[in-house]
Amino acid sequence: GDSVSLTAVGGGGFVWSVLPGGDALSSLSCTTCKATVAKPSKTTQYVVTSTLNTYCSKNKDTVTVKVVPAPTHNRIDTAACVGTTIQLDAPYTTPDAGISTVFKWTPGTYLSSTSISNPTVTPISTMTYAVTVTYAGKTRCQTKDTIMVSALQYFQLFNKDTSVCRNTPIIVNATGDPRYSYTWTPTNGISDPTILNPIITPDSSTTYYVTAKHVGCPDSTAFFTVTVQPTPLLNAGPDKTVCAGDTVHLYATVSPS
Repeated sequence: GDSVSLTAVGGGGFVWSVLPGGDALSSLSCTTCKATVAKPSKTTQYVVTSTLNTYCSKNKDTVTVKVVPAPTHNRIDTAACVGTTIQLDAPYTTPDAGISTVFKWTPGTYLSSTSISNPTVTPISTMTYAVTVTYAGKTRCQTKDTIMVSALQYFQLFNKDTSVCRNTPIIVNATGDPRYSYTWTPTNGISDPTILNPIITPDSSTTYYVTAKHVGCPDSTAFFTVTVQPTPLLNAGPDKTVCAGDTVHLYATVSPS
Protein backbone atom coordinates (compact mmCIF):
# COMPACT_ATOMS: atom_id res chain seq x y z
CA GLY A 1 0.00 0.00 0.00
CA ASP A 2 2.97 2.37 0.31
CA SER A 3 4.84 4.06 -2.54
CA VAL A 4 8.50 4.86 -3.09
CA SER A 5 10.28 7.39 -5.29
CA LEU A 6 12.77 6.07 -7.84
CA THR A 7 15.28 8.37 -9.55
CA ALA A 8 17.69 7.52 -12.40
CA VAL A 9 21.02 9.32 -12.81
CA GLY A 10 23.88 9.08 -15.29
CA GLY A 11 22.16 9.26 -18.64
CA GLY A 12 19.08 10.60 -20.34
CA GLY A 13 15.99 9.64 -22.28
CA PHE A 14 15.10 7.16 -19.57
CA VAL A 15 12.62 4.35 -20.17
CA TRP A 16 11.34 2.17 -17.32
CA SER A 17 10.24 -1.46 -17.55
CA VAL A 18 9.65 -4.40 -15.20
CA LEU A 19 11.17 -7.88 -15.11
CA PRO A 20 8.87 -10.93 -15.29
CA GLY A 21 7.30 -12.00 -11.99
CA GLY A 22 6.80 -8.47 -10.71
CA ASP A 23 3.84 -6.12 -10.74
CA ALA A 24 2.50 -4.53 -13.92
CA LEU A 25 4.22 -1.54 -15.53
CA SER A 26 1.19 0.49 -14.47
CA SER A 27 2.56 0.36 -10.92
CA LEU A 28 4.85 3.22 -11.99
CA SER A 29 3.53 6.78 -12.13
CA CYS A 30 5.69 7.51 -15.20
CA THR A 31 7.63 5.14 -17.49
CA THR A 32 9.63 7.79 -19.40
CA CYS A 33 10.67 10.11 -16.58
CA LYS A 34 13.94 10.57 -14.76
CA ALA A 35 12.03 10.32 -11.46
CA THR A 36 9.00 8.11 -11.00
CA VAL A 37 6.89 6.79 -8.14
CA ALA A 38 6.50 3.03 -7.72
CA LYS A 39 3.52 1.54 -5.90
CA PRO A 40 3.78 -2.21 -6.43
CA SER A 41 1.49 -4.75 -4.80
CA LYS A 42 4.29 -7.33 -4.66
CA THR A 43 8.06 -7.38 -4.82
CA THR A 44 9.06 -6.05 -8.25
CA GLN A 45 12.31 -5.49 -10.16
CA TYR A 46 12.25 -2.25 -12.16
CA VAL A 47 14.69 -1.70 -15.04
CA VAL A 48 15.62 1.78 -16.21
CA THR A 49 17.30 2.18 -19.60
CA SER A 50 19.10 5.27 -20.85
CA THR A 51 18.48 5.92 -24.57
CA LEU A 52 20.95 8.83 -24.69
CA ASN A 53 23.81 6.71 -26.02
CA THR A 54 22.72 3.58 -27.87
CA TYR A 55 26.32 2.45 -28.36
CA CYS A 56 27.08 2.10 -24.64
CA SER A 57 26.46 -1.39 -23.20
CA LYS A 58 26.11 -0.12 -19.65
CA ASN A 59 22.95 1.81 -20.25
CA LYS A 60 20.69 -0.14 -17.87
CA ASP A 61 20.25 -0.57 -14.16
CA THR A 62 17.85 -2.56 -12.00
CA VAL A 63 16.29 -1.65 -8.66
CA THR A 64 14.26 -4.04 -6.54
CA VAL A 65 11.31 -2.72 -4.56
CA LYS A 66 10.61 -5.28 -1.86
CA VAL A 67 7.03 -5.39 -0.64
CA VAL A 68 6.44 -6.79 2.84
CA PRO A 69 3.01 -7.33 4.39
CA ALA A 70 1.84 -4.72 6.84
CA PRO A 71 2.30 -6.05 10.37
CA THR A 72 -0.96 -7.26 11.85
CA HIS A 73 -2.07 -8.84 15.08
CA ASN A 74 -5.38 -9.96 16.48
CA ARG A 75 -6.95 -8.41 19.55
CA ILE A 76 -7.19 -10.96 22.34
CA ASP A 77 -8.85 -9.66 25.47
CA THR A 78 -8.21 -11.70 28.58
CA ALA A 79 -8.86 -11.82 32.29
CA ALA A 80 -6.82 -12.51 35.39
CA CYS A 81 -7.47 -12.77 39.08
CA VAL A 82 -5.96 -10.14 41.32
CA GLY A 83 -2.41 -11.19 42.11
CA THR A 84 -2.29 -13.71 39.24
CA THR A 85 0.37 -13.37 36.56
CA ILE A 86 -0.70 -14.06 32.97
CA GLN A 87 1.08 -13.75 29.66
CA LEU A 88 -0.17 -11.44 26.94
CA ASP A 89 0.36 -12.34 23.31
CA ALA A 90 0.22 -10.13 20.23
CA PRO A 91 0.05 -12.53 17.25
CA TYR A 92 1.62 -10.88 14.25
CA THR A 93 2.46 -11.55 10.62
CA THR A 94 6.03 -12.81 10.27
CA PRO A 95 7.92 -10.54 7.84
CA ASP A 96 10.44 -11.67 5.29
CA ALA A 97 13.87 -12.76 6.42
CA GLY A 98 16.10 -9.89 7.44
CA ILE A 99 13.29 -7.65 8.67
CA SER A 100 12.85 -7.43 12.42
CA THR A 101 9.59 -6.62 14.19
CA VAL A 102 9.40 -3.97 16.90
CA PHE A 103 6.77 -3.94 19.65
CA LYS A 104 5.75 -1.06 21.89
CA TRP A 105 3.24 -1.49 24.73
CA THR A 106 1.64 1.42 26.56
CA PRO A 107 1.18 2.01 29.40
CA GLY A 108 3.88 -0.07 31.02
CA THR A 109 1.94 -0.43 34.29
CA TYR A 110 2.19 -3.99 35.70
CA LEU A 111 3.98 -5.23 32.52
CA SER A 112 7.20 -7.24 32.63
CA SER A 113 8.37 -5.57 29.39
CA THR A 114 7.06 -2.99 26.93
CA SER A 115 9.14 -4.11 23.94
CA ILE A 116 8.38 -7.83 23.41
CA SER A 117 5.38 -9.54 21.82
CA ASN A 118 4.37 -11.52 24.91
CA PRO A 119 5.01 -9.67 28.18
CA THR A 120 3.56 -10.89 31.46
CA VAL A 121 1.18 -8.80 33.52
CA THR A 122 0.09 -8.97 37.17
CA PRO A 123 -2.83 -6.53 37.32
CA ILE A 124 -4.58 -5.29 40.43
CA SER A 125 -7.19 -3.44 38.39
CA THR A 126 -8.65 -3.70 34.90
CA MET A 127 -6.23 -2.29 32.32
CA THR A 128 -6.37 -1.53 28.60
CA TYR A 129 -3.01 -1.79 26.86
CA ALA A 130 -2.17 -0.46 23.40
CA VAL A 131 0.43 -2.33 21.37
CA THR A 132 2.10 -0.91 18.28
CA VAL A 133 3.79 -3.33 15.86
CA THR A 134 6.28 -1.92 13.35
CA TYR A 135 9.19 -3.09 11.23
CA ALA A 136 12.59 -1.82 12.30
CA GLY A 137 13.49 1.22 10.20
CA LYS A 138 10.10 1.31 8.47
CA THR A 139 7.94 3.53 10.62
CA ARG A 140 5.19 3.78 8.01
CA CYS A 141 4.55 0.03 8.18
CA GLN A 142 2.80 -0.29 11.50
CA THR A 143 -0.40 -1.39 13.14
CA LYS A 144 -1.87 -0.51 16.50
CA ASP A 145 -4.49 -2.26 18.59
CA THR A 146 -5.60 -2.69 22.17
CA ILE A 147 -5.86 -5.57 24.59
CA MET A 148 -8.04 -5.31 27.68
CA VAL A 149 -7.00 -7.23 30.78
CA SER A 150 -9.88 -7.59 33.22
CA ALA A 151 -8.80 -8.01 36.83
CA LEU A 152 -11.28 -10.29 38.56
CA GLN A 153 -11.77 -9.69 42.27
CA TYR A 154 -11.72 -12.42 44.88
CA PHE A 155 -14.90 -14.05 46.17
CA GLN A 156 -15.67 -14.61 49.85
CA LEU A 157 -17.99 -16.99 51.71
CA PHE A 158 -19.24 -15.58 55.02
CA ASN A 159 -21.19 -18.61 56.30
CA LYS A 160 -19.58 -20.26 59.30
CA ASP A 161 -19.96 -23.85 60.44
CA THR A 162 -23.40 -24.22 61.97
CA SER A 163 -25.93 -26.68 63.39
CA VAL A 164 -29.57 -26.77 62.31
CA CYS A 165 -32.55 -29.02 62.53
CA ARG A 166 -33.23 -31.28 59.58
CA ASN A 167 -34.76 -29.48 56.54
CA THR A 168 -34.10 -26.00 57.94
CA PRO A 169 -33.32 -23.63 55.02
CA ILE A 170 -29.92 -21.89 55.12
CA ILE A 171 -29.33 -18.75 53.05
CA VAL A 172 -25.79 -18.64 51.65
CA ASN A 173 -24.06 -15.31 52.34
CA ALA A 174 -21.25 -14.82 49.81
CA THR A 175 -19.91 -12.13 47.49
CA GLY A 176 -17.81 -12.50 44.34
CA ASP A 177 -17.12 -11.29 40.84
CA PRO A 178 -20.08 -12.21 38.58
CA ARG A 179 -17.66 -13.17 35.79
CA TYR A 180 -16.69 -16.32 37.67
CA SER A 181 -18.62 -19.53 37.17
CA TYR A 182 -19.60 -21.05 40.51
CA THR A 183 -20.19 -24.70 41.36
CA TRP A 184 -21.43 -26.18 44.65
CA THR A 185 -20.69 -29.75 45.75
CA PRO A 186 -22.35 -31.92 46.83
CA THR A 187 -25.61 -30.82 45.23
CA ASN A 188 -28.07 -32.50 47.60
CA GLY A 189 -30.36 -29.97 49.24
CA ILE A 190 -29.07 -27.02 47.14
CA SER A 191 -31.63 -24.94 45.23
CA ASP A 192 -29.21 -24.15 42.38
CA PRO A 193 -25.61 -25.49 42.50
CA THR A 194 -24.45 -23.03 39.76
CA ILE A 195 -25.09 -19.73 41.56
CA LEU A 196 -23.11 -18.10 44.33
CA ASN A 197 -25.99 -17.61 46.79
CA PRO A 198 -28.30 -20.63 46.68
CA ILE A 199 -30.60 -21.79 49.48
CA ILE A 200 -29.42 -24.99 51.16
CA THR A 201 -31.95 -27.29 52.87
CA PRO A 202 -29.87 -30.13 54.33
CA ASP A 203 -31.28 -33.47 55.46
CA SER A 204 -27.97 -34.75 56.83
CA SER A 205 -24.70 -33.37 58.13
CA THR A 206 -22.67 -32.18 55.14
CA THR A 207 -19.64 -30.06 54.25
CA TYR A 208 -20.55 -27.84 51.29
CA TYR A 209 -17.87 -26.60 48.90
CA VAL A 210 -18.19 -23.75 46.39
CA THR A 211 -15.58 -23.38 43.62
CA ALA A 212 -15.06 -20.26 41.50
CA LYS A 213 -13.62 -20.80 38.00
CA HIS A 214 -12.44 -18.50 35.23
CA VAL A 215 -10.09 -19.00 32.29
CA GLY A 216 -6.66 -17.64 33.22
CA CYS A 217 -7.29 -17.86 36.97
CA PRO A 218 -6.57 -20.70 39.37
CA ASP A 219 -9.68 -22.24 40.87
CA SER A 220 -10.70 -20.83 44.26
CA THR A 221 -12.65 -22.88 46.80
CA ALA A 222 -14.41 -22.10 50.08
CA PHE A 223 -16.54 -24.33 52.31
CA PHE A 224 -18.56 -24.58 55.49
CA THR A 225 -20.02 -27.52 57.44
CA VAL A 226 -23.66 -27.93 58.38
CA THR A 227 -24.37 -30.34 61.24
CA VAL A 228 -27.96 -31.55 61.01
CA GLN A 229 -29.74 -32.41 64.23
CA PRO A 230 -33.02 -34.34 64.24
CA THR A 231 -36.14 -32.33 65.01
CA PRO A 232 -36.84 -32.99 68.75
CA LEU A 233 -40.05 -34.81 69.64
CA LEU A 234 -41.46 -33.69 72.97
CA ASN A 235 -43.91 -35.52 75.18
CA ALA A 236 -45.27 -33.86 78.32
CA GLY A 237 -46.75 -37.14 79.58
CA PRO A 238 -50.34 -38.26 80.02
CA ASP A 239 -53.09 -35.95 81.25
CA LYS A 240 -53.57 -35.97 85.03
CA THR A 241 -56.39 -35.22 87.43
CA VAL A 242 -55.66 -33.85 90.91
CA CYS A 243 -57.66 -32.57 93.88
CA ALA A 244 -57.73 -28.85 94.59
CA GLY A 245 -54.63 -27.78 96.44
CA ASP A 246 -52.79 -31.00 95.73
CA THR A 247 -49.51 -31.26 93.80
CA VAL A 248 -48.60 -33.50 90.91
CA HIS A 249 -45.35 -34.43 89.20
CA LEU A 250 -45.05 -33.70 85.47
CA TYR A 251 -42.67 -35.93 83.51
CA ALA A 252 -41.65 -34.67 80.05
CA THR A 253 -39.51 -36.62 77.61
CA VAL A 254 -37.61 -35.61 74.50
CA SER A 255 -36.49 -37.82 71.66
CA PRO A 256 -33.72 -38.27 70.82
CA SER A 257 -32.21 -37.79 74.24
